[in-house]
Amino acid sequence: VDLSTVIPIENDFGVQITRQGKESSSKHSVKEEGHVVSKITVNKTIHKKLQITLSYLDPMMDIESFIPLTRDLDMIVVSPSKKVYLGDHLPNGDTQHASANEKVIINEDEVENGDYTIHIYGGVFADGSLPGNEYQEFAVVASGPIQNGFLEFSDSNECPCDNCDKSRPGYCLCDESKNIGQICQNKIETVNGKHGEFTVGPLQIKRIRFISDKKIKSIRSKSSHPGREATIWGSKKC
Repeated sequence: VDLSTVIPIENDFGVQITRQGKESSSKHSVKEEGHVVSKITVNKTIHKKLQITLSYLDPMMDIESFIPLTRDLDMIVVSPSKKVYLGDHLPNGDTQHASANEKVIINEDEVENGDYTIHIYGGVFADGSLPGNEYQEFAVVASGPIQNGFLEFSDSNECPCDNCDKSRPGYCLCDESKNIGQICQNKIETVNGKHGEFTVGPLQIKRIRFISDKKIKSIRSKSSHPGREATIWGSKKC
């Protein structure tokens, strides 16, 4: 689909989109905890901002479920100079965990010449243990100072950092006592002992690591402003 033929945009305004169609071979998907990559070439002489959007249909679980997304996909865009942009530009520096639509907007004065890399990551799927739920289909559209065409995604070991995690293709190598995430963007707060105090914003996730010389049997919390559907996950493994 060439969007420039159906919507009124200028001739120098390019659009690239993942292929659409009924055939499975024409669709793009990422597996649970997987990673796929595509590249687009930007021509800075065309003075436009660059916009890249990820969208997918998240399978709905029980309407009372406290999990915002059954299958959480994340988009990270890397510029030719290795500047990193996370979907929706959230103020806490995390990836988006509460929406099946993510956008990266790079303003005209930030746009660089050369190849931008689009990384799509599959998180842990809440329904991934069920047969046939190993992959999630998605669509990406890019618009701006680019040539019209199609985006093609494929599996890749390329990661957005200088040091990559060899055990997790596409992920950066993190100090897991301090940071986790695709690019180590999520800080881990550490509690030595029994008590800690933290602030968590709306639709945000805070990672807390407890260290104790005794066996930890339970975790409890209280808050003067607990919000709606506040939830704690506990695990021996991060």
